[in-house]
Amino acid sequence: MRGIAKILLIFVGVVLALPEHREIPPRPKGIDPVPFAASEVMEDIPYSNDFESDITGWTSDNSHDPTCIDLPPISYCSDIQWHHLDHPEFVQVAPDLFPDHINLPEEVIDGFDVAYLPEAHSGTHAWWCGSLVNGTFVGDPYDPDLTTIVEPNPYGNSYCYMEAWLVSPIFNTAGFSSVYMSFWTWWEVECIDIYAFDVMEVSISVDGGPWTPIDTINPPFSRLPGWHENDSYSSGGYLSYGRWVLWTYDLSAYAGHQIQVKFHFYTVDQLYNAFRGWLIDDFYIGGGPEHGELQWEIHAPTEISAEQCRFSPNPFDVSISVWNSGGELVHSVSAALILPDGLHLAGGDSIANLGNLAPAETVSVSWQVLADDTIAGTRCLTILLTSADSLQGYRDNFENPDSGLFIGDGTGTFDYTDVSTVAPRGTYPPSGEGIAGIPAYGGAYPEAGQWTLTTREPFDLTGFSECYINFWQWVDVRESGTDMTGIDGGMVEINVNGTGWQQLDEFATGMLFPRYDGYIENTVSNPLAYKLTYCRDSGGWVFVQSHDLISMGYCSPGDLLEVRFRFGSGAYSPDPSTSNGWYIDDFSLSSTGHPVGPYEISWCITFPVVDPPRLTITPDSVHICAGDTAELSATVLSGTPPYEYHWFPEEGLSSPNTANTFAAPETNCVYYLSVVDYFGCADTDTVRVFVDDIAVEICGDSVICAGDTANLWAEISGGEPPFWVEWA
Repeated sequence: MRGIAKILLIFVGVVLALPEHREIPPRPKGIDPVPFAASEVMEDIPYSNDFESDITGWTSDNSHDPTCIDLPPISYCSDIQWHHLDHPEFVQVAPDLFPDHINLPEEVIDGFDVAYLPEAHSGTHAWWCGSLVNGTFVGDPYDPDLTTIVEPNPYGNSYCYMEAWLVSPIFNTAGFSSVYMSFWTWWEVECIDIYAFDVMEVSISVDGGPWTPIDTINPPFSRLPGWHENDSYSSGGYLSYGRWVLWTYDLSAYAGHQIQVKFHFYTVDQLYNAFRGWLIDDFYIGGGPEHGELQWEIHAPTEISAEQCRFSPNPFDVSISVWNSGGELVHSVSAALILPDGLHLAGGDSIANLGNLAPAETVSVSWQVLADDTIAGTRCLTILLTSADSLQGYRDNFENPDSGLFIGDGTGTFDYTDVSTVAPRGTYPPSGEGIAGIPAYGGAYPEAGQWTLTTREPFDLTGFSECYINFWQWVDVRESGTDMTGIDGGMVEINVNGTGWQQLDEFATGMLFPRYDGYIENTVSNPLAYKLTYCRDSGGWVFVQSHDLISMGYCSPGDLLEVRFRFGSGAYSPDPSTSNGWYIDDFSLSSTGHPVGPYEISWCITFPVVDPPRLTITPDSVHICAGDTAELSATVLSGTPPYEYHWFPEEGLSSPNTANTFAAPETNCVYYLSVVDYFGCADTDTVRVFVDDIAVEICGDSVICAGDTANLWAEISGGEPPFWVEWA
């Protein structure tokens, strides 16, 4: 009912002041657009459109507050619409709205400041949401004096709230396991409670289902002291002229389905709408990013076995398949095999040139690797994948603090560290095990302070025509419990030629993507209060990339550029921090926007301990009497169980295939035992068994006279002397 209330106030001429904080009106029920598919045009991916000519399948529609008054020929309802514009820079903001509402002139004509829409990002065509009558989204019809009766300063109010949506064709992603979407955008809206008004929402519909919002372009911010309702907030920042900014999305969760995209602009209320609105250009959706991107799959054993006491297979094959999952050619791809001690190249070139890779093209290369029989345990080989489009600039993967590009805060709180001693627990960083972050010593980070990680020396941008900052981050910090604000958080700052530190993407317009997700709550004693930061959990490692700092005017070729990461925490009671902090990995400063490599790909192989068994039979000889049994025992040292035993000959043995057996040979015998371990390594030993078959014959006088002495002797045959004889 705010639209009606405003109209009635105009009729009676009452002058009212604006409240300090506007209440977000509830959306009237029943007017949400239903799943919108006015066009049944189906497009296969990859799909790109610069909107220069063919816009087949793109549809638009609009709506406004159903309670506004429409009394033809006089209407107190306004509308905006998505327009496919040729030369949007020719669309002028109405003179009765500029410069009172749009206060950023682009040029001067005959002494008068004149405001226009921006040029298209590429070519001459782009989509724009607004009113061609006045070059803003104040709507059509409009009254430039609508608010002068109500307020002392005009703010470009509309008759009612309005909304409009632009809907894509249906995109068929069948057969794809990943889907990426990107577009370029330019926007300018009011600065007050920007998160809640003049909402620029991106939604998708899957298989004709309901619309699901996936993002809002609006920064997660409300207002700062001193900001006024007629101040603009654009894709260039607060009170700055807008910039074209690239927005990208990973839609892989919806891969394999039919996807439709909607750009929905919703003013929410009728206040402060005399700004230049929202533009979209150069839309892309495909199975990979629009730029070139390499993915790979390695085929190699993870474990090596052994046969006949030697590694098997040896040599073994290592191969890598590389494909371009992006939308542009990747130039001069090469793969280099780097082997550790104990592994040797037995076949193939150590550096393989794979040539240029077109989108969706796959190439493979293979090597043969020979392992020394003496190694054991795990050996990790590395495949270095590079291209002519690889990183050119500076890189720190935080593996070596002594040679790293950064230096900690001096207290050891924000510094180089090892993932094994600190969070993130249960996840693994993009490269190696070294990372940098807070708290570097593990546990919980301290409260009510700030800490920095700063480059040791400035980066020299001589020879740079473009400049991009890239890094991976993992965030786990305390949140204030609201959608936008936080207690703790971190941000990125730069210092150009020693002129002072400035926050990169200070207004969260997408200069860093993903952009800052909120701002520090000003009710806690955090030194970063009122600053936009990363202050919400990321849920894992996330890649962050800046736009070109040179083309955006942050720096110039030949400048000296410093970079620092700043983290602040607030005092918060009653509970201390139990969060894991903020961690950075694989930082780079590159002269290419989308460096394709270098990629250091590790592959680890486990080799068994090949140690032949050592066999001992105890005792090494044994004597038994004929018909008796001897126990034979074998002991195996080293080797790898299980073992296989075989006694030979088998005659007279109780169990010829066990370590211990009983022997009952009829005659003297030598037994042989062989043992073979799990890897085919063998050893043998022997035992001699003597069988005593002794016979005694007594000889001598058999008849004598009384008192005489008989001569008796024993004749012994068989046996093994010396003998022990006892007469009885």
